[in-house]
Amino acid sequence: VEADDASIALAGVLLPVRTSVDGRLDGRLALEVTADRPLTLEGELTLQEVTVGPPDTAPIRIAGVTVDGLEMHGRELTAARVVLERPTAVVEREKSGAFPLRAMLRPAPQPAASPRDGTAHEKRVPMTEQGPETDGEGGVRFTVGEMVIREGNVRFIDRTTSPFYSEELSRLALTVQGLSNEGDRPAPITIQGIVGVDAA
Repeated sequence: VEADDASIALAGVLLPVRTSVDGRLDGRLALEVTADRPLTLEGELTLQEVTVGPPDTAPIRIAGVTVDGLEMHGRELTAARVVLERPTAVVEREKSGAFPLRAMLRPAPQPAASPRDGTAHEKRVPMTEQGPETDGEGGVRFTVGEMVIREGNVRFIDRTTSPFYSEELSRLALTVQGLSNEGDRPAPITIQGIVGVDAA
């Protein structure tokens, strides 16, 4: 399967978030699907101009994403290296104390069929301190050999104070080794950046 400058808007609808995801995709993937074997996928992906949220006011924007050594075997997803180029994020706290970005990235409710009439209704996912409860055997297990962020920028705005408080972290550089959602093995992190626009 090949994609050249394809929109990811339709695929973004399938992601478990409560907002739109858009961008452009170049990819080369080899797929294998059989009746008696789980899905197998291998290849590489490059995304450009990724936005998460409303197009005009998206709080997350990423200039480029490169995924090398992508493999999926059933529910095992691995990538040798993932690089995010010039990502920006605006984290805003409203006067009420709510964080719109957090609500935006929360898993979307899944429709559940009514036992009486078969119609779809919203299925609420139980929340714990760690997040939504999930079936340990039903989720996708992922591992990223190395994740890199280059020239990132994060702006925090707190509107619970008057006047509002704003801080910025620029030139963010981050490297994570062995990122995984399986087990409790720590992932070494290297991070640096500049706090405040006047920092040296």
